[in-house]
Parts: sequence; C-alpha cells; structure tokens
Amino acid sequence: MLQNKIYDTIVIGASEEGIALCEFLSTKAVGFSVALVSKHFDYVGKNKSLSGIDLIRDEAVFSSYNHGLIKFNLKTNQAIFGKAAVIATGSKPTKASFKSNTIYYKASDIKTPMKNKQAVVYGDNKEVISYALALSKKFKYVYLCKPTLGFAGGEKLLTKLNNTANIVTLPGCNIVGIKNDKEGNLTEITLDTYDTIHCSALVMAIGRSPDVSGISKKMIDLDEQGYAITKAYNETTKVPNIYAIGECVRHNTKQSITGVGNALLSRNK
Repeated sequence: MLQNKIYDTIVIGASEEGIALCEFLSTKAVGFSVALVSKHFDYVGKNKSLSGIDLIRDEAVFSSYNHGLIKFNLKTNQAIFGKAAVIATGSKPTKASFKSNTIYYKASDIKTPMKNKQAVVYGDNKEVISYALALSKKFKYVYLCKPTLGFAGGEKLLTKLNNTANIVTLPGCNIVGIKNDKEGNLTEITLDTYDTIHCSALVMAIGRSPDVSGISKKMIDLDEQGYAITKAYNETTKVPNIYAIGECVRHNTKQSITGVGNALLSRNK
C-alpha cells in the first residue's frame, strides 16, 4: 500500500522535465526513494534510465502539508506521502470553442495516414509549421492558417515549408465556423475571409496553459495566468520542501532540473 511508505521525493507529472529530474535522481543517489505520479508516461520510453523510481499511474486530486510531510490524495482513493515534492505537471493545450471528434492538439495524435483527404492546421504557436510538415505526409493537402501574417520559425523549417508542394499557407485569417457530419466528424471549416475548406481533420496550435490541477493553492502560489510562482534558481514554492519545474512555472528554465535535483539530494544528507 502507498500509505505504508514515505518517499524522500514525490514528483508529480511525467512531463519532459519531470522525467529528466527522475533520471538525474536515479543516477546520482543510492537509497534515495522517489515516486513519479502521472496519469500518462509519454516521455518514459525516451529517457536513459529510471532505475529505482516507483512509477505510479494515477492523478493527484488534492494535496496537503502537515508535520513536515507532504500528502497527495490520488484519484484511485489512495494517498502517497513524501518528505519533499516537485510539481512537474507541464502544460495543457488551450481548447477550441468548436466541438468535433476530429479536432486535435498535436499532429502526432492523428495516427492513421489519410493521403486522400485534406487537413487544416490553425494557430500562431511555434509548432504550426512542424505540425503542417508532419501532416503533409498523411494528407493529400494541408492548409496552414494563421491569424497573423508572419511565419516565425527556424530557417530550415521555413525552407521545408516553402518547398512542400501539398501545403497551402493562408496567413491573416481566422476560423469562424465548422461543420460536422452525423457522427461528429469534421467535414468543413469556414474562415473570416468567407472561404471554406473541406477537410477531415483540424489541428489547433492556439496556445497552452499551466496544468496544476490537484495541487492546493495553500501549498504553492499561482500568478494571474495560473503559473506556479517559484524563487529564481532554486525553484522553491512558499513551502520550502516543495519545488516546481518546467512548463507549469513562468520562467521555465532547463537548468533548474540539476539545481532542484542537487537541492533534494542535499536535504537527505
């Protein structure tokens, strides 16, 4: 039972930063107990080693701090305790107001190639070009729609975009309506330029927001956009033995992983 063990550190969230921290701890510490709690483990297959890390596929729904111990209540009605905790829950995509079974938020979410149909990528995030390039291999035509006129991106990505024959770029337009079939699958989108595009998939890259659901505001402070507020460089929150790293933190520095890892290890000496 989880209740019978007190971990040296609990990492909440299998984000890229959460996995990197666990990997750092697994290679630097002997006899240092770490639990990684997440409802998904997308990045686990890409890391070098998570030897000795307890992977708990669950979701934190409430957190509390008492007598020097941090407690996370999990969705499965279990609880987990730790001497320290790191919030590494990452971010979540901003959802579209339109509803359809075939609206996606990552190009990789479309698993089946659809070379005889059309797709639309919409948004101003830096991912829009890479999403369009990925979909150009699965669809006959891809329409890249951006609210702004410019296309920011690396020179190599922009060159690939310009040299990919089945990508049509439509800068300076917005989606104002969609149509679905009886099964709820996308069939058509309407732009504010009065153009319509017949398509079977829409990938939205319209921004992300921090994901700190299940984390009590009594334990960490959030700014007006919902990002965790931490002290610069050591990433501590208002509770000294709770840290936050990655996309759920406003400044989101990669260097913080090593700093937090060393701070956690020094606490156990």
